[in-house]
Amino acid sequence: MRIKDFYIPTLREAPSDAVIPSDKLLRRGGFIRPLSAGDCTWEFSVTAPDGAPVRLSLPDLSAVPATHAVYLHDLRTGAMFNLRACRSYEYAGGGEREFELRIGPRGPSAVTVASVVAQSAGGVTTIGYTLSADAEVTIEVRNIAGRLVGRIPCGLSASGLNTATWSECNIAGARVPSGSYLCSITAAAEDGTRTSALRMVTVRR
Repeated sequence: MRIKDFYIPTLREAPSDAVIPSDKLLRRGGFIRPLSAGDCTWEFSVTAPDGAPVRLSLPDLSAVPATHAVYLHDLRTGAMFNLRACRSYEYAGGGEREFELRIGPRGPSAVTVASVVAQSAGGVTTIGYTLSADAEVTIEVRNIAGRLVGRIPCGLSASGLNTATWSECNIAGARVPSGSYLCSITAAAEDGTRTSALRMVTVRR
């Protein structure tokens, strides 16, 4: 079921917000379903000029039962985000973009990050990690002074072995110098609890 389409008319430096108020999900009787109904999905689209920063969020999830998770699915990229752990999703506009909002029963909330490896080769660092359950994963790379140099939003990652790559560029897009860097893999469970694991990688030029 489609709930609303959004149009971002102008290019701005700050992200334009496309906010879905809770009452729009409850205004029509067709949106009210018993908890036993399983997953419920709604589709919508956002139209924005090329390069326009867009932020999607559901700031108030108090009307959603605590037993249920809320996911935002970017149908263009395939990325899926748990909105209880990641309250907003930002991207660069480029015409019309389709999304799906899904609400369904929570799975197991406990999650661990294990078997972390990070290896630099050919100007790219490959990071591998194993999750005990599905989780929202973000990887941050910091230099030995603790300064953030890179961030990799992995979105919803499945349980089991996962891999991600870092281009060995900083946030500004410049290649980082040789040296040691700390990779932090943070996994957020459906209940919002987080766990992290660390691994050092050496970049050689």
